[in-house]
Amino acid sequence: VGRALKLIDLMVNRGVSPGEILDILGYIMPGFLELTFPMALLIGVLLGFGRMASDQEITAARSSGISLQRLAVPVLLVALAAFIVAAWLALVARPWANARLQDQLYQMTRAQAIAGIKEKVFNNNLPGLVVYTERIDPARSRLFGVVLSDDRDPHESSTVIAASGVLIPDLTHSSVVLRLFDGSV
Repeated sequence: VGRALKLIDLMVNRGVSPGEILDILGYIMPGFLELTFPMALLIGVLLGFGRMASDQEITAARSSGISLQRLAVPVLLVALAAFIVAAWLALVARPWANARLQDQLYQMTRAQAIAGIKEKVFNNNLPGLVVYTERIDPARSRLFGVVLSDDRDPHESSTVIAASGVLIPDLTHSSVVLRLFDGSV
């Protein structure tokens, strides 16, 4: 739910399309299902056998000659199937989805790097950095009147003031670089 709220914020405030949000949700689901699928099975088995015990159905089955082992065989078969699905989710689907999620987030950041920065607002979306800009030219990914406060290293905090800057995607490191021009530290 916490991630869903962040995704809705991306869609409403940052201009991310609903299709991209659905892609991201699809990439998050294997990690979610990896835990919830076996837990749902466990809760279902406990509730089912608990209800059978409280209604004296287990006693009735045993008195009619049905052993507990015979009752447990279908549960064990379903548990084996759930184990196979959970192992596939953990060992195959989740690593693939995590890699695709990183690629998707990078593509969104690269395509809409300017969308994360607002004009005349102190933007603190990046940990340890605060970016302020007077004007943004989204067509050229240019920022004008940039003030950058860097507190990533507590021993060496700095403030950079620049006349302009440009956001450049770095494909080799899967990041976005902010290059500043005509500035001082």
